Amino acid sequence: MGQVLRILYISGFDFLSTGSILLKRKVTRVFPCQVKKEDSPDITILLYNILLIDMPMIKKLMQLIIVVRDQAAALDFYTRVLGFEKRTDFTPPGSQRWVTVDPNGQDIEMSLFQAGTSDLNSPQSLWVPGNDRPWTLLTDDCRKDSQELKTRGVKFLAETAEYSWGVGATFTDPDGNLFSLYQPSQQWSK
Repeated sequence: MGQVLRILYISGFDFLSTGSILLKRKVTRVFPCQVKKEDSPDITILLYNILLIDMPMIKKLMQLIIVVRDQAAALDFYTRVLGFEKRTDFTPPGSQRWVTVDPNGQDIEMSLFQAGTSDLNSPQSLWVPGNDRPWTLLTDDCRKDSQELKTRGVKFLAETAEYSWGVGATFTDPDGNLFSLYQPSQQWSK
């Protein structure tokens, strides 16, 4: 829902607010409700009604969910094989284990969510491993990194290939979740 804010405007001056501050709001409609001319031709006084709506306060992508069959095996794969860092590992009383990893100290965390839930009415009961589109992981040398990951037992679905946008290769985790290594071409990396 929106809020109407009255703004008084006098020519030669900034807007003077008689109500809320405009920060973090989107002005959706401005309409004058009163116009008054003073004796001086240089001064115009306008009273505006401005319809405001609250803007989402989304700051950044913080976490994504990777559905796995076995959290312990997935934690081993993501930390030992891919080299990610374990960020969170705890089990709240009466709830399931919560495990997150991140790619080398970044702000975003990947939650390794155990498939299956005791609450069949929750949306999570429909989540299954390997059912999402690939997540893209940025690399400086796709060929070298894909070869290294192969020596660690990572299964690649497509060999490293060069495209107009860069070099890429797609692999899966042990649960069939897809990941693409991406090395941007020179024209895309600027």
